[in-house]
Amino acid sequence: MGLSKVITMVKQVLSFLAPQFKKDDSKYGVKELREAVKGVLVVAVFLMKRFKDGVQFTDFTAFYTALKEDAEFKATLEAAYNGYNQVPDEVKDIDAGETLEVVGEVLEHVDAIIETVKEDQPQIPVEVTTEAPVAEATPVEGLDTTPAEGESQS
Repeated sequence: MGLSKVITMVKQVLSFLAPQFKKDDSKYGVKELREAVKGVLVVAVFLMKRFKDGVQFTDFTAFYTALKEDAEFKATLEAAYNGYNQVPDEVKDIDAGETLEVVGEVLEHVDAIIETVKEDQPQIPVEVTTEAPVAEATPVEGLDTTPAEGESQS
């Protein structure tokens, strides 16, 4: 079973469980917290992709360009920014069901993070053997290895 299938299953379980653990007296909800988390993760993936070859000035111009020209990227960051000041109150008031919602938001981006990390990674060949390596004893110069009287040599 692939990782993306496991993540999908976990997201489904979380979406089922979240309402079961929600308290009716939640004052704030987690809308702004979810948007802030999403914004941070979207920026993290963007920067991870850009910084793979080292940090360069073009990475920052690419960020500015994406902010100006990519409507979805811009909307995500605006939503994260517009409600950031409400996040502390939401965190103070969070219940188990809302926590599961936020975890679900994080899981929405795990695939993108993993794929970004995996891109351009060198494939290292691995040799698997069933035999344990045997170390050969190396004599140490000046060390007397003759058995003492009464000891057996094994």
